[in-house]
Amino acid sequence: MRSCSQSCIQDTKMTEEQVTSYLLQNQRFLEDFVMNHCELETLERWVIRYTQRLSKKAAQAGGRAPPRKTSLSRWKFCVHADKRKMLQELTSSLYLKPSKVHVLSELAATIASAVNADSWNLFLFDRNTQELHNFKCDDGKCQCGDGTVQTNPVPKTSLATLVARMREPVRICNGEDDARFAHVVDMSEPNAAFILAHPIVQPDGELTGVLELYRKADSPRFYDEDEEIVNSYLVWGGIALHYAEMYSIMARQRKLHSFLLAVVRSIFQDMVSMDSVIVKIMTFAQKLVSADRASLFLVDNRTKELYARIFDVSGDPDNGGTHEVAKEIRFPIGTG
Repeated sequence: MRSCSQSCIQDTKMTEEQVTSYLLQNQRFLEDFVMNHCELETLERWVIRYTQRLSKKAAQAGGRAPPRKTSLSRWKFCVHADKRKMLQELTSSLYLKPSKVHVLSELAATIASAVNADSWNLFLFDRNTQELHNFKCDDGKCQCGDGTVQTNPVPKTSLATLVARMREPVRICNGEDDARFAHVVDMSEPNAAFILAHPIVQPDGELTGVLELYRKADSPRFYDEDEEIVNSYLVWGGIALHYAEMYSIMARQRKLHSFLLAVVRSIFQDMVSMDSVIVKIMTFAQKLVSADRASLFLVDNRTKELYARIFDVSGDPDNGGTHEVAKEIRFPIGTG
């Protein structure tokens, strides 16, 4: 099968060698033609492919020749000057919503805009349950609120779960038979024709989530260059994510220190009876873990029993909270 370029060359009675020779001798003509007739997206794709080809040649050379130091990420950011501010904007947003979910949602929206995706889905990895949870954003707007996500886990046969297990990006086209994804559950958008699923992995190898990007049928499919762009954004965005986690850890530590300080102060200032100290400790513990109610059972080592006279504490007694006081309940250790 002949390509279009070969057919055109033969129709004009010119050989490929003659065209190549003419372009080499008239590079100004080639430059004018490319500048006036080629789309910017096409030029970007050519440069990225050319750079990847140089990297492969350097790897095949076995280190005999010094590799050319190029950075696709830096080149991409230079082409799109407005995207240079991504890291600065993410870092600034930490002051408003210092949560991991918010940073990831902002990062996902930025990536979707960079690769011209029509929509996207973010799947967050729960380290406790070892499952992915679907995080939805409507019209590209973050709905994370206070950073909590209350969604059902995605099926273990979904594309996002497969990508999370492989730790590698995957590109698929809806409607095409692919033996690799024969049993994958489709969780994409209704009008999605092309899907790019990319894992979000921290520098220490810890999985954070999976980002799925979608394009409609009237849009081009995803290419290797799109994967490179997504990966470069995730690397830079990982810095903001790292600081978000550091902020969260420091906030929890500060809250714990305040809790311990308040308990010690209460013991020395309000120690009218042991019951009042117990109520204070239970109230602080309830606030620390954001629990609705709290109960405390003490150990009687002499009788090997658990006992309590104050339990089911709710709220702060100083601000209208309540707690139930019983005569005393006891039961053997290991019961209940």
